[in-house]
Amino acid sequence: MKKDELFLEYLESQNSIKEYAGSFKKENLISIKQKFYEKAGLNNSSVKIPEKRNRRARFRTWIAATLVFCLLTGVIAFGVIDMSPLINIIGEKFGTVLQPINMADEYDGIELKTLAAINDDDMVYIYFTLTDLKENRIDSKIDIYDFVVKNTMGLNCEVIGFDEATKTATLRITGSGGRKLNGKNLSMRIDRFLTGAKRHEFDTGLNLAEIIYDAKNTETEFISLDRITGGSYSQDTSKNKKIELLKKDGLSISIPGMDWLVISNIGFVNGKLHIQVNPDSNMGRFNHGYFYFADTMGDPVHYNTENIYFGEYKLGNITHGGDYIEYIFDISDIKELEGLKLMGAFTVYDRYISGKWENRFTVNSIGGSKEIDTNIAIEGAIIKKVVLSPLGINFVAQGEPIDKESQQLPMYDFDVIIHSENGESEKPYTVMYYAEPGQYNIKYVSSELIDVEKVTSVSINGELIDFSQ
Repeated sequence: MKKDELFLEYLESQNSIKEYAGSFKKENLISIKQKFYEKAGLNNSSVKIPEKRNRRARFRTWIAATLVFCLLTGVIAFGVIDMSPLINIIGEKFGTVLQPINMADEYDGIELKTLAAINDDDMVYIYFTLTDLKENRIDSKIDIYDFVVKNTMGLNCEVIGFDEATKTATLRITGSGGRKLNGKNLSMRIDRFLTGAKRHEFDTGLNLAEIIYDAKNTETEFISLDRITGGSYSQDTSKNKKIELLKKDGLSISIPGMDWLVISNIGFVNGKLHIQVNPDSNMGRFNHGYFYFADTMGDPVHYNTENIYFGEYKLGNITHGGDYIEYIFDISDIKELEGLKLMGAFTVYDRYISGKWENRFTVNSIGGSKEIDTNIAIEGAIIKKVVLSPLGINFVAQGEPIDKESQQLPMYDFDVIIHSENGESEKPYTVMYYAEPGQYNIKYVSSELIDVEKVTSVSINGELIDFSQ
């Protein structure tokens, strides 16, 4: 065969590739998706396999098939990656709506790889892995401390899997703001995380009654509410917008085994026992837990408790709240401390890692949401709208936060049930809160992908909301 004829044959084979593969759009990836599901050993009844076409000649067919195979392999390597390990973690139903991303960024030998995302017009899931390519700094209890996803609110990050052989952690970021993300460039950045978490119980060995007695008079100070960075309190602050706490650093008491903090003051304020703590090292900013009382046998003795975070400190160029923590117990007299010992239950980290890992990608919506206008009265607010989406239910409420001074959202605990046309019912497994101007959102997240079209109703505290129309 002459060169010219061979070249013409090649051009014809390319035309057959175009005829088979078509333009590279979402709808033309159906067959690729089917191949992925076959490879992963999953069923995907929603995918239709294109009908086979006759080939013109054996030679042209061989070239076309070879090049199409290369094209498919390239697509799988580029975007439609083998996500069967992820699907084994999150379930096959969620796997059917995953949008592959497959982007990576490496810093100091640690690789961030964004695998896939799901966006349902109301919230977004981002699935990613962290792998240490040089050392052994990633573990199953990794805590992503400082991260941001552009245009999202109410962010939460959790470990959903860990591969011991490769020391790879698989994580999921959950955030709200789905409509703002559709088709837009999304930036996910991680700056700091913690590893080596261990839970410890500590016996402080302190005789609080003796310490308080020796301290004689308890000195206090009034802290402006704008310096309160977290926690809860029951003091009446309506008059001067300040809260009375122990004077900072009135004492300095070290606790054996708890070298990351000191007790900076102890005393009674407004008829309640206050124990003030100053985290005294960098790791003290991250170790977290609580103090409690136990009897001489070691059994916990329960008291109503509150805690307040106040003051500021700098970590790098970033200012953080919570330089001091004040634990408040409903104990009004020093005599109540007799026979009690102060215990601590804390999660302690052994490593704090800084860097800059960032991926940029777009996320499209899987759609399928339904909205129902309502007028359901709850404490301090009215639920004006209920949004049902494949990932959960969002109750959109209007009203003022119950605690106007701290501007904290009320922590509602609704009894929510999803009813389907097949008679099955499901209770969402977790709840998220986030505020927007003039409203706040109470998002109940489902552990299973919700088939919105098959949902007949949603009940909240026994009140039925009809979704059958």
